[in-house]
Amino acid sequence: MPYTRDEVKKYLDEIEDLLVNSRKVNGDITSVDRLINQAKQLFERGELEDTMTYLNEARDRLNEIYAQGAKEQLSFLRGLTSAIKNTGIDPKELREYLKNTRTFFENKDYIMAYKTAAEGMNFATQLIQKDPVLKQNIYKSRQKFGLSEGFLQKLEKVEESQTKVEIPERTEKVYLLETKLKMAKDAGIDVSGIKEDLESMDKLLVACDEKLTAILNEKMKEKLNAYQQKVAEFKKDGMDVGKIEESLNSLAERIEELSFEDLFGELKTIDEALQHPDLYISVLKKRIEILKEMGVDVKEFDTALGQAQLFRTDGNLASASAIAREAFLKITSLLTEKMKQTIETIEQLCGYAVSNRLKGITRDSHRQILDSYTRGDFSACASQIKDLNIKLENAFKEHIKDKISALNVRMNVARNMGVPMPGIENALQNVREKISAREYLEAIKLLEDMEQKCEADMQKYREVNDLMGDLDKKLQALMAAGVDAQDIQELFSKVIELKNSDINAAINVAKMGIQKVDEKLKGVQLGLDIEFRNDLAERGAQCGAELVIKNTGNVAIKDLKIETSATVTGLRQNLPVIRAGAREVLRFKMALDKEKVTFKITAPNPLKNEPFVLTREFSLAVKEEKKPEAVAEKKEEPKPAAEPVPAVEKKPEAEAKTFVKKTADAVYQCVFCRGKIKQGLPIIVCECGATYHEPCASRIGVCQKCKKPIK
Repeated sequence: MPYTRDEVKKYLDEIEDLLVNSRKVNGDITSVDRLINQAKQLFERGELEDTMTYLNEARDRLNEIYAQGAKEQLSFLRGLTSAIKNTGIDPKELREYLKNTRTFFENKDYIMAYKTAAEGMNFATQLIQKDPVLKQNIYKSRQKFGLSEGFLQKLEKVEESQTKVEIPERTEKVYLLETKLKMAKDAGIDVSGIKEDLESMDKLLVACDEKLTAILNEKMKEKLNAYQQKVAEFKKDGMDVGKIEESLNSLAERIEELSFEDLFGELKTIDEALQHPDLYISVLKKRIEILKEMGVDVKEFDTALGQAQLFRTDGNLASASAIAREAFLKITSLLTEKMKQTIETIEQLCGYAVSNRLKGITRDSHRQILDSYTRGDFSACASQIKDLNIKLENAFKEHIKDKISALNVRMNVARNMGVPMPGIENALQNVREKISAREYLEAIKLLEDMEQKCEADMQKYREVNDLMGDLDKKLQALMAAGVDAQDIQELFSKVIELKNSDINAAINVAKMGIQKVDEKLKGVQLGLDIEFRNDLAERGAQCGAELVIKNTGNVAIKDLKIETSATVTGLRQNLPVIRAGAREVLRFKMALDKEKVTFKITAPNPLKNEPFVLTREFSLAVKEEKKPEAVAEKKEEPKPAAEPVPAVEKKPEAEAKTFVKKTADAVYQCVFCRGKIKQGLPIIVCECGATYHEPCASRIGVCQKCKKPIK
């Protein structure tokens, strides 16, 4: 709808009047002057709509300037209304002015609020001027209701009006009572009792007033402190709360000068400013960013922030503030919890880093973070955590890299020992995932567990290898003694089979085998005895002799070596074997050039490391020389000595060759150790078809398949 020139002119005059009056509230009107000058120029050119645009903007600026003045006028009008009401008069018109002023102020129409409050003050001034009793009571209660001396001086300068104001009955009675009391006292009447009653009433009122004053003071200070703490929290988060802080400081300085109604009125205004959605929206944004950097899901708060901003744009400040404030309280609680958890983790990391002397980390590295968290300065705390995390990340990655290198060395040693390491890649992948998630202590724990397991597996392999060596040695002793050890050989093969699949079971089987072989070795009795005799002959002559070697034990004795101190011919120096209970007769010739002869029998002792040795000394039988006779007698030819009956020597049975030794023309499997016999290696093939490594065949001596000797 187009504006008329008269309408625009009237509006321009109104704005100019507001501009003049604005100087009373000490506002900065520079920008408003500029806008009005531009509006006048447009008005002169007839551009009415543009003129209205500038005038509207000027009024908005003036409205902001009038805000402080309107606030002061409202506070003063509120105090004056309470003071008048306290005298017993109910100023209905004045209360209406106060109500309208509050409405304009709450709607942020500060210009109208200022005007209405000024009109109310004029009405109150006229009301007080008309009634001397009211004026006197206002003087009495001026400090209580914060009425300035300037206002009272203004009342004194105004000529008293002759218009009588109706005074309520209660106020009139109090006034008459005080007058009558004075008249009675002047007339010499004893009014002590009545006076005491009045004084008691005054004291009671004073006591009530003091009590209420103390309660209100405490409540006011409590609110003031709470607002100061909230302002401090907003400042920590970088919020612009300078004006609110100035208002709080100003209020704290004037606290003794203002009435309670004014004090609580200003606190209410500050509370409204602190509850403004812009503050909560700003701090909510910052705390959402902090949580995002910490990797926390903030979808809920992003949604609340969007809703608050939408209501703020639509002008629904109450809903915007409520949503933003609720989200702020929730996010503050969550942020406090997450910060605490993060700081605890950092303390653990720093503790480990210091204990292990990681580069760049000291005992005081996290001290600033703790101080910021204690102060509630989450922005500074988050920034310091970010900086320290970079240092920790570099230090721990280097440390973990060294640990992985050490683990690889240990695993290579284990692999060379033949230790299987199943699942090692999965474990290393878990370590990498922990590092990516910055869970460095968990990654280190996994690496240490892997190292301990690797060391434990190596120890078990050393143990099983030692057990296998011990078992093999004892098994060879049994086989060398000719004891049936088929069951032990099967256990030995089982150990080899389990070694790479179930190391614990392999250890148990090896121990079982050693226990069994020890039991068998306990029953082994190794014994030799020898007998010697020689043909009777003269000293120095050659004679026949025999040595009988008896096996008195319960196992065969192999690889016997025979030594003698005599000069002998034809004595065998080696015997392959003497079976249990058997005897071997050795015949030879020797010279009877000594009185005695010593024989030494040496054989490997399967039960001990040192050889079995039997040494025996025998006296030689020598023919005595005849003494010469005086008379030659017919010499009787001695009967030839009966030759000793040779011991029947048990001839070994014909030993048929039961194996073939050749070079493997393909890949075979050893029946004993279950291992592969590669092409080109020596191989022993039994007549039953069983194949063996050459060392395995010499170790067992008996075919595992057909039980025939491998000779």
